Amino acid sequence: MGDNLDAVFDDLPRLLDPDQVADLLGKSKAAVYGWLRTGTIPGYKLGSGWVIVAADLKEYIRAGANQAAGGGEEREEL
Repeated sequence: MGDNLDAVFDDLPRLLDPDQVADLLGKSKAAVYGWLRTGTIPGYKLGSGWVIVAADLKEYIRAGANQAAGGGEEREEL
């Protein structure tokens, strides 16, 4: 899993905006903004915009990878 996820993030800039995250995850911009506001995905509010550190997002996704039955805690679905 790690190698494939690393490959997804290899060509991305270190800092992402919500539009880039939406494209990356195949979700709407509204969904990404909602996740940022609620803290579902890691990000930083700077003025009127948001910045997402690609490495933080990658680790968040990695931590939510499928696990054997009974493993891990439930997280909000992206």
